[in-house]
Amino acid sequence: MATLLDFALKTTKSGVAHRDSVRAKIREHQSQCQHQEIICMDEMQLERSVVFISVDGDEEPFCALGHYPVLAFQSNKEPSTPFYIARVRIEHAVYYTYVMEGASFVTYQRKSSGYAFKTTEECTSNFEVLVLRYDPVDYRSAQTKGKLKDPTGPLGWKNVYTAPEEEIVL
Repeated sequence: MATLLDFALKTTKSGVAHRDSVRAKIREHQSQCQHQEIICMDEMQLERSVVFISVDGDEEPFCALGHYPVLAFQSNKEPSTPFYIARVRIEHAVYYTYVMEGASFVTYQRKSSGYAFKTTEECTSNFEVLVLRYDPVDYRSAQTKGKLKDPTGPLGWKNVYTAPEEEIVL
């Protein structure tokens, strides 16, 4: 199953998306091959056509009905399970992760600095999910040109870096 390790989104100090397209990057996005791992970097150009919806999993689990959540990736298992882009806000920090339909909580990597950077895995039932403002069929976007992975309407991941394969000579 593909995993979303870390997700960074550039926003202004007030937390509002830049007026122009906002660049969202996957710092590491791993795909499992049969016998090896390929490390690659994908990016998604977010336009003003997306918003975050709040979910309180203690009250009701995440339900995509009536919304168009932005796809982070799909599992490789059959049947394929979609995972959507989510974020957690704690005080002044924002942590990006992923969520599946019907989830009451998300798990995210909380980073803390001090003498050394540490990452701890934490769970919360209060999170937000990135969704399109309008029905995907109503969109026209320049980003639809070229190959997009896991598209949601006009949005999708474009590969910007794939680690070169290592060749071992025996």
